[in-house]
Amino acid sequence: MKQTVFLRKAQHPLMMATGMLPVLLLLLARFSPMASSKLPILLLVYIGLAWLCILLPGRWRVPCAIAGSILLFIAAFLLLPIRQQWFLLAVPAAYSGLLVCALPIGGWPMEKELPPFWIASGIVFHLLAQIFTKSNRLMLMIVFLLFAAMALLSLNRSSLNMAAQARVSVPVQMRHRNTLLTLGLLALSVLVASMPAIAGFLQRCWNEILTGIKSILHFIASLLSGQEGGAGSGESGAFIAMAGEEESLAPSLFQRIVEIMVSIVAAIALLALLVWLGRKLFRRLRQLLGWLWQRLNQLSSAAVKDYEDEITDTRDDGQYQHTSVFKQLRMRLSRMDESRMSPAERIRYRYLRLRMKHQEWSEASTARENLPEEAAQLYEQVRYGNMVSTDEEAQQFINDIQRL
Repeated sequence: MKQTVFLRKAQHPLMMATGMLPVLLLLLARFSPMASSKLPILLLVYIGLAWLCILLPGRWRVPCAIAGSILLFIAAFLLLPIRQQWFLLAVPAAYSGLLVCALPIGGWPMEKELPPFWIASGIVFHLLAQIFTKSNRLMLMIVFLLFAAMALLSLNRSSLNMAAQARVSVPVQMRHRNTLLTLGLLALSVLVASMPAIAGFLQRCWNEILTGIKSILHFIASLLSGQEGGAGSGESGAFIAMAGEEESLAPSLFQRIVEIMVSIVAAIALLALLVWLGRKLFRRLRQLLGWLWQRLNQLSSAAVKDYEDEITDTRDDGQYQHTSVFKQLRMRLSRMDESRMSPAERIRYRYLRLRMKHQEWSEASTARENLPEEAAQLYEQVRYGNMVSTDEEAQQFINDIQRL
């Protein structure tokens, strides 16, 4: 448990330092460009001191911060040209200030996060560094990735705590899953942004491999050509040596055949690699399209589904009672004008009123069980047979059910 708490709290000083570093890098790039490479060392010293202050008990944190500030100034004197440029003292002073700001973190609960000010200021500082600094791009990129990872993890934890509303604890499995999703999306974003550089690197590697293979084959071909030339006469050798001073020898037939074979093999290997990658990509794309189609079907079914008010009986005896919905339905049925109904509608209307009247009838009972035979036959013809009834049949149905 203590290890988990420390790992959670250790992210806060790292986010503070990586958010502040672009400002210090701008200062060094403006006044002392050669010393900017020493800045990561001071960053590591600060992070180690901040983590030590978190681990120590509360009464030892302030003395540790004082000793850490002195150590930061000593390291800055050793690494930076402060004797020639005294304003570079701002670098250890800034880290000492961050160390003092990180002291209360050791006494925070595990759920507490840094204020949003640190994330907003870090984003602004990194944007300014990208605009006004043309050097140390690799360092800025690495520091920004660390800052982005810490900021995203902090925002993820804050959203989980807000969703739980501090009333229930979020399961550990859900926290781990969200952490992996956050870091995975960050890694995917970096991979997509780096695709042009990766493609160029792979292209250079492929060209170097082809060049190396051709050099080896040329060396083998030159050895074979030398052996063939050694078998000739002395006059031919002398003639070739004299001609070699004026012009280079044309490639032999064996060299040309080998170059053609290498080109064919390389083309076949490249084609096989493209086919293999295409099959893998097609399978993944088909799975993705199937998943999207399933989600679209669920969304469409949810979009066309209407809300249904379900009435659930939660009493222990399980007996049926009419709720206010049924009372309102009975009142509406009693106020309907039968003179405007067709004979079939009158039959169904009368049977519905009769069912509302007899509470003892079960919901699974049919008209054949509840009504006399002739009345049940009329109702079934109207309800299930879609037959047209006459006024006499409707009146006969009403007369048959009056005594029920």
